Amino acid sequence: MYADRLNQIMDLLGAKNRQIAGYEGFDASLLTHLRKGSRVPTRDGSSSVHVTNGLLLYAAEHDQLPALCKLTGADPHAGRDRIREQILDWLYEGIPQTRTRRKKNSGNRAVVRRSSRIDDHRPYGERFDIAMNLGNLSNQRLSALAHVDASVVSRYRTGIRTLQSNPEMSGFFTGIIWQRIEDAGNLDKLADIMHVSPEECNERLFLNWLRQSEDTAEGNSPAAERLLEAFDTYSTENGGRLPSLNDLDAESILRDQREVYFGNNGLREAVIRFLIQAVKEKPRELILYSSQSMNWMTGDPGFLYRWAALMRTCVKNGTHIRIIHNIDRDLDEMNNAIISWLPLYMSGMIESFYSSLSRGGLFSQTVFLNPGRSCIRAFHAAGAEETGFYHYDTKPEILSCDEKQLNQLFKSAKPLVKTLPANAPFRSSADLTIISPTLTASTLPASLREIFPGETIKNMGVWLEETLSDKDKQHVCECVTLISTAALKSGAIPFDRMPGSESYQYTKEQYTEHIRNLIRLMKEYPGFRIIPLPDVPFVNMKLWISEDCVRITRAVEPFVSFQFSHPLMCSAFCDYADRLVRRYRKNRRTLIRELTQDYLREK
Repeated sequence: MYADRLNQIMDLLGAKNRQIAGYEGFDASLLTHLRKGSRVPTRDGSSSVHVTNGLLLYAAEHDQLPALCKLTGADPHAGRDRIREQILDWLYEGIPQTRTRRKKNSGNRAVVRRSSRIDDHRPYGERFDIAMNLGNLSNQRLSALAHVDASVVSRYRTGIRTLQSNPEMSGFFTGIIWQRIEDAGNLDKLADIMHVSPEECNERLFLNWLRQSEDTAEGNSPAAERLLEAFDTYSTENGGRLPSLNDLDAESILRDQREVYFGNNGLREAVIRFLIQAVKEKPRELILYSSQSMNWMTGDPGFLYRWAALMRTCVKNGTHIRIIHNIDRDLDEMNNAIISWLPLYMSGMIESFYSSLSRGGLFSQTVFLNPGRSCIRAFHAAGAEETGFYHYDTKPEILSCDEKQLNQLFKSAKPLVKTLPANAPFRSSADLTIISPTLTASTLPASLREIFPGETIKNMGVWLEETLSDKDKQHVCECVTLISTAALKSGAIPFDRMPGSESYQYTKEQYTEHIRNLIRLMKEYPGFRIIPLPDVPFVNMKLWISEDCVRITRAVEPFVSFQFSHPLMCSAFCDYADRLVRRYRKNRRTLIRELTQDYLREK
């Protein structure tokens, strides 16, 4: 009964599990189980409360509260708490109710246990701000002590970025802040805030408290942040001078005629030989596949340095690279691979795929092919790669077989990362979240599309209105950083950065006209919403995030877009977007009132 009625509500609202979960900050898998009838939560339990609140918030936000009340028999004119109780009555009609009990002490008061287990669901930024205040630290002072830009501290303090996404940075920050709190004599205050005894309060526990997840629905959000940070900070000047072939003693390496190499060191030697030959002969393409752990590559910085030099030289020579990643790799491994290959992705000379076939946990395989020239090939019991052996083949008949094997793998492969022009249209039928450092061209009013020329700008505005006009299409949510009212007076306001618009700036009047159009869009289209962010999460890129496709578009040279479709990566980016939306969303009417007050009324 409960599952049937819950599904009736979900069908009425036309909402996805993830959307309802996002309003209350719980894991969407809970709704999946409840809708299947796997279990019925107790009426006054936390699961029931979270689900009902999520349904109410979604209905109110999308102007469907009257329809929800009609379905459940609730009084639409009653207060929110009363409506919630009436919906619960309807959901639990005919179901025996059991109430949860709170543990009480002899004084009939709820027991509060102070222990080393930290359970603080305040937002990241709030905890970071509390800690900085206890240490008498300003953004500028902490940035100077940590040798980072003050904007980095600001992003952690506002909660736009999280410490979990950068363990090295979080440990460094924590050490500085802890010492300052101790010097200020505020450890007892910190212990009270963390709900532990002064004796238990130590730097390790402080670190756990500071970077603890703020809710249970965070998922893989930190993994997405790590990848985004690599894209955001990438520069063509990163890495300095790479070694030349003379530095690598290429001629001596090419004289090596071994057919078998042993262990990880042997694989590294074989790969250097393989790549030097490719640099010398400039083949049309290289085809790479490996399902073994990437420790052989990332575990030796010296090798990674030489590998990067040779791979970049191959790309400069016009060699196209196709690589297949195995679907069994976890998110961190895929992130490490993409980050290691970032300069190659920027070149547009690499095609990256993932195999939809699971390798299982028993074996790993590696095949690196220079068609018609050479191949490194290995097959191991999983975990035995470091002591295994790697064949280096140059015989034409063997190379032909290897190429056929790889081509068979490509038949079951799907794109992992696609490199596209920065202005390529984004296509997805799922709900879309856009995260941008500025207002986007897609929300420009028609009058400004003529002032800021370019087909891309015009097309984005038309696309948005067409999408929002079709109720069967996705909802669009834009998370943007609005300029301050003080900056508005300067009159030189950055425009949405894309190819051809680098020099564009708003006047004060143009920016306020854009704000006016945002308000119009929110009033006319229930499927459109704006999330104002207190700081810019990533300065140099714009994100397009949906359940089946994610795109990172660089807003600086080189202007290029990277698109992901791997389900695990899409899920991680959706978790990241959901966290921002939950943290900074505002009621539609409240936001319209604030935008009108701040930007449209003369002061």
